[in-house]
Order: sequence, then structure tokens, then C-alpha cells
Amino acid sequence: MSKSQQISRGFHRLAMLLAALGLMLCACDDVQETGSDATPAESSPSELPEEMREVLAQLPADPTLAAAELDERLKARVKVSDGLIIVEGRGLFSKFVLPATTPWIVRCGMVGVSVILGTAVSGSGENVGNDIDVLLHLGPVKPEVCDVIAPRLAKSMQAMLAG
Repeated sequence: MSKSQQISRGFHRLAMLLAALGLMLCACDDVQETGSDATPAESSPSELPEEMREVLAQLPADPTLAAAELDERLKARVKVSDGLIIVEGRGLFSKFVLPATTPWIVRCGMVGVSVILGTAVSGSGENVGNDIDVLLHLGPVKPEVCDVIAPRLAKSMQAMLAG
């Protein structure tokens, strides 16, 4: 990858991070207590793109219901077919296709909930990150809620990969 491509990717990743952070900060005046520490209320601005409304949407207070909601989001974005993982992308990339043997993890915590696929990374310095991060929820999630959500999403990924 050329130096200009690396710089371009770094700027794109930084712009996406700043946009998400800005949306979180704008929503701070209108938060409700739920299964997550503080997430934007259901009345998120209608002018936001649909995918941002989804990841900013308040999770149900019941961890089991929150896990079910995030599992639906995961299945809407990630499919497995003929030994390939197909990820519906957002932003500049509309689709990612990886071998089903690709490593993956579920991340749950103060930043939100996501499934990270593959080993492809881009950026430089402190702005290095995975290229395929399936963001399911943006906002802090309590550890006891992550204790329910993370294993459920991991089992769902395993089931999809098993076919």
C-alpha cells in the first residue's frame, strides 16, 4: 500500500471516529439510564443516517433483551455463504468478503459493542485500527451487561460459521 493510500485511510478512520464522537457528545443532553451506563434516548434526531440511529439507539435495560437486539443487528450485517464471511459495510466500503477461517473477536465495554473481523489494520501511530469493525452499539455498556451480550454474540458468530 502506498504512503498516500495509508494517509487517506488514516484520515478516513479519524473522520469517522470524530463524527461518531460528535454524535455522542450532541446526544449527551438527552440520555436515559438503561442496561448501558448512559446511551442516547430513543428520540435520536431523524436527520441522522439510519445506520447511526441504529448504533446510537438505546439498548433494552434487560441484558437478555439487549443481547437479542444486538444479535439481530449482527445477523443483518454479517452473513456466511460457501465458506466466506460477507460483511455489509458502511461509509466508503459497501462490502467486505473474508474466508470463514478469519479470526474474529467480540468487543464490549465503555466504547460500545462490536465484532472485529480479520487481521487487516490501517493507520499509523496511535490511529491504528482494524479495518473490519462491525459496530453494533455506540455508547458505554456496563460490565454485567457485557457478561451476557458478549458470549451470546460469540455463540451467534460460531453458529453462523458452522453453517
